[in-house]
Amino acid sequence: MASFKATGRIISIGGIDSKNAQFPKRELILDMSEEYNGKTYDNPVPFTFTGKNVDKTSVFNEGDTVTLTFNLKGRKWVKDSKETHFLSLDVFKIER
Repeated sequence: MASFKATGRIISIGGIDSKNAQFPKRELILDMSEEYNGKTYDNPVPFTFTGKNVDKTSVFNEGDTVTLTFNLKGRKWVKDSKETHFLSLDVFKIER
């Protein structure tokens, strides 16, 4: 599986969602805004930490500039014959 990297400033770090005790989850929003022709375009991107990777966020704060290494994970869900697809950016490494 290919991995990807993204660098930006942490906008927010959500609480730990532990609906399933064996599979905790935490969302981190990274500011990846871009400037083009003198104008800034907002680009807040949500990344997900799951399982043992949730603890990796504990030493970081809002405002820190970080580089995340992540995998793209897609899922299909079918309900009432309607197919929906979900995408998550699943982080396994975070560094300053």
